Amino acid sequence: MVELRPVGLAQPQLRRLDRAIAIVAAGQHGVVARRQLLAIGATRHEVQGRIAAGRLHPLYRGVYAVGHPLLSQRGRWMAAVLTAGPNAVLSHRAAAALWELRPWSGVPHVTIAARRPQRHGLHLHFGALADDEIDTCNGIPVTSVARTIADLAATLPFTSLERVHAEADYLQLTSPVSLRVLLRRAPGRPGSPNVRRLLGRATVYRTRTEMEADFLAFCDERRLPRPDATNVSREIHGRRIEADAVYVKARLIIELDGGSHTTTSRFHSDRARDRGNLVDGWRTIRITSRHLFHEADELAADLHALLPR
Repeated sequence: MVELRPVGLAQPQLRRLDRAIAIVAAGQHGVVARRQLLAIGATRHEVQGRIAAGRLHPLYRGVYAVGHPLLSQRGRWMAAVLTAGPNAVLSHRAAAALWELRPWSGVPHVTIAARRPQRHGLHLHFGALADDEIDTCNGIPVTSVARTIADLAATLPFTSLERVHAEADYLQLTSPVSLRVLLRRAPGRPGSPNVRRLLGRATVYRTRTEMEADFLAFCDERRLPRPDATNVSREIHGRRIEADAVYVKARLIIELDGGSHTTTSRFHSDRARDRGNLVDGWRTIRITSRHLFHEADELAADLHALLPR
């Protein structure tokens, strides 16, 4: 271990500096930027000394993990924002993951105002953000929920975008400015047609699985009416209904069997519930991925016959 004894700096002063660094890092998920170190009184020589001593661990250019290199995902997102500059914010897919709207994978996405070369391990987006399009989540500067959805509208399939929007609604996340206002503010932004389509939906459909989202897309593609509700667990017409989707007027229940209903007890309980529903006038259609993707014409024809125009 390198003994850190800068000339002219007493040991109490060293401890005070280390405490100051620890305080900054504690509020930033264990990371700190070089510019922050210099602002609290560290010299460039002291920064290099701490790197050599294993007290600071480089992550990105000018950003370090303090004490050890093992960081949470939030710590890595914070490091990505810090390396991009003082006004940078987490955005796009990374922002959606931070807001817990969709799973995370890939490199962090960060939005900054001024254009600069891309950096390894980082996806930079360029564009000025209004103050009401920026928020903070778990101490990390990030695009607001509405701006995050607007950004994702340019790259996600509509059904995936719909899932993000429904999850935000379910989690009751709010934004300083609404998605509708953002659309009026920049009607020609990439993804705007998807945002208009999203806002035109009378019902917010929260789906738990990809197959549920695929079924909604199937309905759109085959010009079938969408169900009145998804992930139902409530009383309808005096009957307690639990279903993946329901068409109330047709008294039709849709169950999407994507492989999770494989246990013997679940198999039998599902059929018993179907029988009880049928006694009360509710029919159940069980749809598998094979039906949805390989027998789509037959499935669409059957649903058209069962559902009112």
